[in-house]
Amino acid sequence: MTKGITQKQSSQRRSVVLIIGGLVLMWLLTASILAAFYRTSVDNFSAEAKDRILVNTQYFARNQSQLTNAKLNELDSTLRALSYIASAPGIPDQDIQGIFLLRRQVSPEIADFLLLDPSGQIRIWTRGNDEPVPEVSDRGYFRVHLEQPSEQTFLSSPDLARTTESRPFIALSRGLYSPDGEFLGVLAMALDIERLANTLGGVTEIDGVSTVLADLYGSLLFRRPFREYEPGQTLESIAGYGGNPPERASFVVDSPFDGVTRQVSFQRLENWPWVAFVGADLATPKAAIERFQFTERLRLIVLLGVFSVMFASVAWLTWRRMQSEQALMDDIVQRKAVEERLAWQANHDALTGLPNRMLFYDRLNHTLRRSSRSRRSFGLIYIDLDGFKAVNDQWGHTAGDQLLQEVAKRLQDSVRGSDTVARLAGDEFVILADQCGLEEAQALAEKVLSALTETIVLPEQEVNISASIGLAVAPLDGDSADGLIKAADKAMYFAKNTGKGKVAKTGDVVGPSIA
Repeated sequence: MTKGITQKQSSQRRSVVLIIGGLVLMWLLTASILAAFYRTSVDNFSAEAKDRILVNTQYFARNQSQLTNAKLNELDSTLRALSYIASAPGIPDQDIQGIFLLRRQVSPEIADFLLLDPSGQIRIWTRGNDEPVPEVSDRGYFRVHLEQPSEQTFLSSPDLARTTESRPFIALSRGLYSPDGEFLGVLAMALDIERLANTLGGVTEIDGVSTVLADLYGSLLFRRPFREYEPGQTLESIAGYGGNPPERASFVVDSPFDGVTRQVSFQRLENWPWVAFVGADLATPKAAIERFQFTERLRLIVLLGVFSVMFASVAWLTWRRMQSEQALMDDIVQRKAVEERLAWQANHDALTGLPNRMLFYDRLNHTLRRSSRSRRSFGLIYIDLDGFKAVNDQWGHTAGDQLLQEVAKRLQDSVRGSDTVARLAGDEFVILADQCGLEEAQALAEKVLSALTETIVLPEQEVNISASIGLAVAPLDGDSADGLIKAADKAMYFAKNTGKGKVAKTGDVVGPSIA
């Protein structure tokens, strides 16, 4: 016995060791899987976050480029139109100035129009009379047309206005020439950089997103959020291309303006020597990645901490889950049964179990459509019981209900499986005899009449009734549900008014057919 106990204890110890060893191995395996999953999940989330912000900056840069290009094209078209007016002979300067003032009111980014004579002196400008007239003959927007005559529009670098406010501006200018090529001066459109930035900054009115416009050599035009001291500074990230940057590019850079690390994408303008930059602060996705890492790390720790308890709970959880699923299935079955019962009750007569008026009309309309396609006729038999009221009055409503149930049974026993028997109301029944002509429908109606005239044995008495039956055949007697019902109803009333207990066709009422 001792040997047996020892063997049993040894066996139990081996079992415990095997179980503990298995749990340890499974813990190590699970820990390795969870750690790998953690690394993969964090790496995927980080890649998705970075890809998302890269795609967003590329999208915004493209939109910013298109918006800026469209605005410059619009301003260039305005400048071209006004240059024709300014160079046309015979127009008084006062009228030209009035046109300039009107156009300036349309575009808030236009600070001034300047019409310069061949020596670079201001002939017309849109400032008030109290503003001193500055010297601008040394400005690039004048010198370029004086020294290199061309009909191309010139786009200047940013500069400070020589006015009382001294705000940063850029200029669009066109040389003015007579028909024989004589230099007549320059028309310049001064664009207030801050107002232009407000006009073009709507694409990136998003937290953490900044917009920069620069020329091809990296000279900054403006940045949003706007600061007056920034125009004219150099962007090293674009200056390194030597005036020939690629059409588009993306990179991560520490901003030289505020030191913020951003994902930057730029896009060259299609028709102008500018580059549109859009930068998104990487602090937001970095914080999201760190939060995700913390959450995933916490999840890993919790999973490893409760792993041993989970094994002990597996059987119980499985059993509970089985019970829950069974309860759910029972609930679904019961609910389905209730739904089917309600659907049946909505379409059937509660007393006789026959289709009610709604279901009958549905089947009648369906049969009419099918008959129209197949050109096959069908019959409609309208039945009104004779003597039913007397049974109700003499024996009570219980006997009346029992009579109606027996009538429904006899009607169903008299028809084919493809026919429909329905109770319309009270003691009125109708039979939809599918795919039959007048003779077949007549025979079926006579069969029904014969079945109804036989003595009906109720639980407490025997009764005898008959029926007045009207017969209509589609499409001969009607091609609509209401028309066919009306025809059969008229025939039924004809049978009732001419002696009851008989079958009447529509032809008996109005001749060979009724529509």
